[in-house]
Amino acid sequence: MAPPEITYEEIEDRLSFHPADTDLKRDAHETARRLTIAYAKAMSDFVPGCREKSLFLTAVQEGLMWANAALAINGGPREHIVADDLETIRRDFGAYYGDAMEPAQG
Repeated sequence: MAPPEITYEEIEDRLSFHPADTDLKRDAHETARRLTIAYAKAMSDFVPGCREKSLFLTAVQEGLMWANAALAINGGPREHIVADDLETIRRDFGAYYGDAMEPAQG
């Protein structure tokens, strides 16, 4: 069975700019960044400096890009997520995996 065709409309939508035009969308993007940074820092603390670590960090960067694309193209976080949920996600992640509350410093 052949994969479904992608329409010109879908191509246009995928490749167009999708601004974060609400506080919830902006906060969702910031949450994705903070969680990804905390994860990458935690892994970096114990993974030795090597080619594989560099590839890992590249893959994490790519993962963040895809997460932000998913948020932008599809209008923000999942329907049931509200601003307080994003704060809870960051707090809980920080409690279990490290500080995801503060943005990265220089």
